[in-house]
Amino acid sequence: SGMVSHQLRNVHIVDDGVQPVFDTFVQEKIADDQSAKGVLDLKNSPGWSREVFLTFDLTDVPSLNDNYGLRLYVNQMNMDNVPVELSYNDHLYDSSLLWDNRDDVITLPCDNGTMSSYEVGGYKSWDVSSLVAEWKDKGETYLSFCLRFPIGGGGYARINSTEAADHQ
Repeated sequence: SGMVSHQLRNVHIVDDGVQPVFDTFVQEKIADDQSAKGVLDLKNSPGWSREVFLTFDLTDVPSLNDNYGLRLYVNQMNMDNVPVELSYNDHLYDSSLLWDNRDDVITLPCDNGTMSSYEVGGYKSWDVSSLVAEWKDKGETYLSFCLRFPIGGGGYARINSTEAADHQ
């Protein structure tokens, strides 16, 4: 008789959620503040691209945890397997962030993956455990993320912002 070995994995349900202190999207050719909208648009289209920015205050993040995740609720997604890039830096963004002043504040990507239409109505998540732990250990106050579809990705997604009525 053959023995079957099973490996158990822990599933950790979120203990604490921390809202960003600022979230917005910036849109190419649009010089208006988008931060009061209930959505965050992400798009790659010549002349109409959009990128999402989220800033978290690390003093609000509990130090007792070993695992940290970035979780965003996906309202719309037009395609499957669209490459997505998640970048980060230590800036505290505000409503002065626009398309024309965003490039100089983005650092190297911390994660690359894809987004797909089957994620609509659910959460897209990234494991940012080592990054958050490293930044908290260094005494950083803010951690900001930029989410973008790289050139040639062709995708469009709509994500809930903190102003959304539900699923922030």
